[in-house]
Order: sequence, then structure tokens, then C-alpha cells
Amino acid sequence: MWWITFHADGVLETPWGKGRWGEASTEKRPNTVFADFIGQTHLLSFTGDSFNSIRCSDGEQVKGSLGNS
Repeated sequence: MWWITFHADGVLETPWGKGRWGEASTEKRPNTVFADFIGQTHLLSFTGDSFNSIRCSDGEQVKGSLGNS
């Protein structure tokens, strides 16, 4: 299982290295943040306890759920 930690100051921690994150919501894509790490940008859209991640460079999608460690 992998994890991502979003810090309030925009720092992002992942198993692949640190990065940054920020608001990326639009009218068509609410509840969305960007996440930049290891040279890749992802868009993460949240619905309840679930999320959909799209890697911007190639459109690869990953679905997941929120959890507490």
C-alpha cells in the first residue's frame, strides 16, 4: 500500500519523494488538487472517501480511497 501526505503549507510527501500540491478545482472538476512529484504532475479529484488521479503527461488514471495511518 502506498500513501501521500498533504501538508497545509503545500508540501507533499510520497514514497517516491517530496513535492508540492495546490488547489486545481474548476467548475467541471470540483474538489481537485494538483500534485507535482518526481517530475510529474497529477490531478487528484475527490468524491467522499474516494479519489481519481490522472497523470497529466500521459492520462494514466488510478483510483483509490482515503485512509488514516
